[in-house]
Amino acid sequence: MVAGEHAKPRPAVVIQSDTLQSAATVLVCLLTGEVEKTSETRVRIDPEPTNGLRKPSLIQGEKIYPMNRSRCGPRIGVLSPDQMRDLDVVLTFVLGLGD
Repeated sequence: MVAGEHAKPRPAVVIQSDTLQSAATVLVCLLTGEVEKTSETRVRIDPEPTNGLRKPSLIQGEKIYPMNRSRCGPRIGVLSPDQMRDLDVVLTFVLGLGD
């Protein structure tokens, strides 16, 4: 969870390598509960006990932000390997890594 601009906590997916644990910031993709706003840059995630979500959400691959670690709350869950592969594909597209 990360604190939003209005101090409202919201879920996010950490996309930064574990090798950068000492960095003051961490790169995240924000999630939204507005699941009707689908696009090729978003990955749908349904609530499961392992991911900690309360409602269907979209990982917004086009919304990558550096967050101060101090603004990040505790981990609420993890994505499945299939969900991580889907996110990898989206991030490759968004960042132009497959060009």
